[in-house]
Amino acid sequence: MRIQSEVYSRDEFLSVFDIDTSAWTQRAYRGETAMAFGMASPVFTNQYGELDMFATTLTFYIAYFLKIDMKRAAGLVRDTWREWLEGLAKVERMKIHRAIEGICFVLARSSDKNKIDAIVGPCEEVIDEVTRAGMVPFPLPLDFVVKELRKGAKKAGVSLPKTLTPAAFGSDEYERWIADIENYRRVAASRRNTRKKAKAAA
Repeated sequence: MRIQSEVYSRDEFLSVFDIDTSAWTQRAYRGETAMAFGMASPVFTNQYGELDMFATTLTFYIAYFLKIDMKRAAGLVRDTWREWLEGLAKVERMKIHRAIEGICFVLARSSDKNKIDAIVGPCEEVIDEVTRAGMVPFPLPLDFVVKELRKGAKKAGVSLPKTLTPAAFGSDEYERWIADIENYRRVAASRRNTRKKAKAAA
């Protein structure tokens, strides 16, 4: 099974977000980028997938709506990749009439704003959980993020697959996909270590 259905060039990827290459390079240097599966950059240079686009869209909207800096938003997206991937697989197969009925990425902030946690789950349940814990919830529905990504892709003339995830959460196919992703992450870690050793030896 392929990890992501499509492969997009750097130009195609950036066109979806209307960002020029120099601005993106600067964001990457500052640690303000998040790709799929907990990565900060694609494993293969200038090759992106639809889930990389989703992770980037999620990062932008977390920073914009939840009022935190882009570097922190990117870190939250990388750290919670399993949770939001599960939420995405669920929400893509749900019939949602109101955003609150879906799955949300919820930023939980303490009243003094010193502590920030990220929780992904059913919107109403997570909002209630965060409120009971004495924190302030800032929910971002994942179906909204998907819709905004598709708008940007359509405007840029970039075609996305019908669903961003290949199978329903909990299915055998989904579990095989997750196993493939874990193998992919190990390959990515190996490639990063090889590059670091090459630089150190130069």
